[in-house]
Amino acid sequence: MCTLESGVHATIAGVALGLLTPARPVKGRRVLEELEHRLHPWSSFLIIPVFALANAGVDLGSGALGSALGGRSAWAVIIGLVVGKTLGITSFTALGVRARAGRLPAGVRFGHVVGAAALAGIGFDSPPVFCSLLDHRRGGTFLVAPDDVVDARQRYEPDSGVLTTEMRSPTGLVRVTDAMTLRSGADLTEDVTAARGELLRSVVVLDGEVRLRISVEPRGDATASRRGDGLRVRCHDRPDLDLRLSATVPLEGLDTAVLLRAGEQVHIGLRWGPGGHRGPTGRPAEAMQGTLDAWRAWMRHFRYEGPNEPLVRRSAVTLKLLDHFASGAIVAAPTSSLPEAIGGPRNWDYRFTWVRDAAFSVYALRRIGLHREAWGFLGWVLDAIDRDGEPRVMYDLDGNPPPDERIDPGLEGFRRSPPVRWGNAAAGQRQNDVYGEILDCAYQWASGGGTIDPHLWERLRALADGAADSWDTPDHGIWEIRTTGRVFTYSAALCHVALDRAAKLAGTFGSPGDAHRWAAEAARIRDAVLTDAWDAERSTLTEHLGGGGLDASLLALPLRRWSRPTTPRWSPPSRR
Repeated sequence: MCTLESGVHATIAGVALGLLTPARPVKGRRVLEELEHRLHPWSSFLIIPVFALANAGVDLGSGALGSALGGRSAWAVIIGLVVGKTLGITSFTALGVRARAGRLPAGVRFGHVVGAAALAGIGFDSPPVFCSLLDHRRGGTFLVAPDDVVDARQRYEPDSGVLTTEMRSPTGLVRVTDAMTLRSGADLTEDVTAARGELLRSVVVLDGEVRLRISVEPRGDATASRRGDGLRVRCHDRPDLDLRLSATVPLEGLDTAVLLRAGEQVHIGLRWGPGGHRGPTGRPAEAMQGTLDAWRAWMRHFRYEGPNEPLVRRSAVTLKLLDHFASGAIVAAPTSSLPEAIGGPRNWDYRFTWVRDAAFSVYALRRIGLHREAWGFLGWVLDAIDRDGEPRVMYDLDGNPPPDERIDPGLEGFRRSPPVRWGNAAAGQRQNDVYGEILDCAYQWASGGGTIDPHLWERLRALADGAADSWDTPDHGIWEIRTTGRVFTYSAALCHVALDRAAKLAGTFGSPGDAHRWAAEAARIRDAVLTDAWDAERSTLTEHLGGGGLDASLLALPLRRWSRPTTPRWSPPSRR
């Protein structure tokens, strides 16, 4: 990995998120090509509010909400008082976006992932059912659009994860509003499932008339049987998954076309979960409004006054879309296998939780008033560490090691950029910065009033000693290189952070341990970094101890209190 986003997951608001909505419609014959170019890798996150699927038990996986810096997300790089999250994406297991020439521009066609793991907890990392972003012919898709789209634009409803897309055909204009609907009265601050297990797509014709196509094509094919006013859909590749498709117009099967005129509306619902005879509940308009109300009630906790406030608000919602409500975990990205560069092969699966994301995300969330999310994520990380007994780079949503990495030969990849990967081999790498990430999480937890019991503290003490022993041992670093390890400057600096936080926990909070020894070792590491990683000719720190190229991850060090921007011999690589 060699893009800032793939390793550093830049965080909570970031000007890059301003790219989420196309500034103008694209018209004419180039609509497909240009929208695909402009929206990659933002397309699928733009398209469907991801969070409810994951929190309802559905996986989101083959769309792209990419990062301006590369392809993955989730820790917060703070700019001023705010941290900007340029979410990276690599393949929505749940919501894919892809276009078919002559049908729909990229970023408008949905491959909504409905991944499920039987009756167990279903999450972001479930196998995909719709992932047309990774293969528009074989990936599977869920299409609701007029024939012959010539231009399109989209936006999120303010302070919500509800998305609106307007599409124009030669004969009319339609608006499609998409929401993962929430339970009536849902409180999004609670670490409980809030979603109803439903993707609701509401269509209204704004002008003229259109021939609207409703097409459900799960990956690996599917069969449909009549259930009441809707269809029960059984996926051949996912026999454990039960889908129900309903609409306020008669459905002819998995592919239906209906003629609509100005002012006419259609509501289409896709539900999942046990019970194939269960139909839609409630009125679609009420479900949509209730979902908007829940989002806006949650945003009343938002606190921020400063530059780019609208972007920060949108970024807060984006972070929430990555929150697995039931556990408090925040995934790095809801996608897999979007390439760092067209053609591949640096295509990785980021549908997991990286420990390093926790400290930055919590740092950012606390500063914009979202304290429950911050403490939920911190508690989840510390529980995983306490249960596992050793530092890991990443975890799945249950706090276990991610599955082994495998290549999926059945998908051609985004814009024919193979390979498509599920799982992440970096889970088994040595990344020495993890010591500092964990101890920093513990320090934030204690500083905010959290309790560190003796059992957990024994594990944290061992990590501090591990940092002292490992700081100058070659590792694969934050960039998760898949070649021979090196002594990365960032990793060494985070070992300093580990020892510094351990010393403060012992000295400030009375936890047993040799605070003086840890503080002295931290100072020794800091001096070594400032000496051995310093490039006198360029007047900046470099990627490795002993020299090397510039490294954007070092820009994050002041956020970890490792140094200040005014510290001698600390000069941001961006100034070089």
